[in-house]
Amino acid sequence: MWNHDNWLLFIGTCLVALICSTVSLCAPSSVPAHAAPVKPVLAWQLQLPEKEPLMISGVNSSCLIVRGDESKNGYDSWLAPLYAIRLADGKSLWKQSFSNFTGTTLDNDNVYFISVAGKDNFVLEAISLQDGTLRWRHEGVELSDTILTGGGRVIVTDEHGGLVALMPSTGEQVWTIPVQELVLQRRPKSQGYPLGIVDGILYAGRQYLSAIDVATGNIIRQRQIPHTESALYQLFAPIKSAKD
Repeated sequence: MWNHDNWLLFIGTCLVALICSTVSLCAPSSVPAHAAPVKPVLAWQLQLPEKEPLMISGVNSSCLIVRGDESKNGYDSWLAPLYAIRLADGKSLWKQSFSNFTGTTLDNDNVYFISVAGKDNFVLEAISLQDGTLRWRHEGVELSDTILTGGGRVIVTDEHGGLVALMPSTGEQVWTIPVQELVLQRRPKSQGYPLGIVDGILYAGRQYLSAIDVATGNIIRQRQIPHTESALYQLFAPIKSAKD
């Protein structure tokens, strides 16, 4: 899915963009108006040079990142290509191959992922959304699929389970919160797992949830989450309480 009115899908290794708007039908006052789907219109299609089905790894308002099929690159290593594609017309902007990476996400300027640099050594890498070249690297992060961007920060979990905030443009560390400040003492192995950023507030944690000012790293509020509450409530309950 691209947004409410446009869809992206793969047919084999061909990426297809469809415009799927709806129109409102007029009806007598006694009958509620309703919306009926319009026949999808093909916006563009792009055949990518891959043998296996592809995966959309990230999308913003102007570009999407597609991940290709992995290939072996040694005994315990692999390579996978990333494609940057312009949403307006389906033009392929660049292709770059990277080894042993996960957690791909993007903002308006960069694509971010975590790569394996060695045994127990994981690195956050930022590459330019414009041309796919490396902009910066930050070592000492946890191997995770979760990389958050928002409020002028890139948020990841460090190798000890704490949180790290970096500048998107340079990779400079702005603030860090040790795991001890994010978890209950009886659960020292719980991590400061980042959940989401809403209105400049970062929500992170598992059994112990923290609301954090994403710009400064100041902890605004913390609360324990009962095990009986659903995962959905764990995310949305503190968002409401932080505004009290």
